[in-house]
Amino acid sequence: MKECQLCKSCYADAVASCPKDGMPTMHTLAGEPVLEGKYQLESRLGQGGMGVVYKARQRRLNRTVALKVMLPGIFTHPAQVQRFNAEA
Repeated sequence: MKECQLCKSCYADAVASCPKDGMPTMHTLAGEPVLEGKYQLESRLGQGGMGVVYKARQRRLNRTVALKVMLPGIFTHPAQVQRFNAEA
């Protein structure tokens, strides 16, 4: 997946520049901006120490949701997973 560095919109890997503002896109996550075939990532809302939060479209229900994606390599202890689940 690629992301516009200015507006934080998410695009397929083939998109070299943002259609909204013309800024170059950069790789941020492996794969396309669709998670599990259910959520279409639209834009990054924020990032913290444990993950990245995206504005996404839940395809089946056609509704806007916030979706948090865990950063790779963060969870090495069960207590960290428990903390993430509590936060969710």
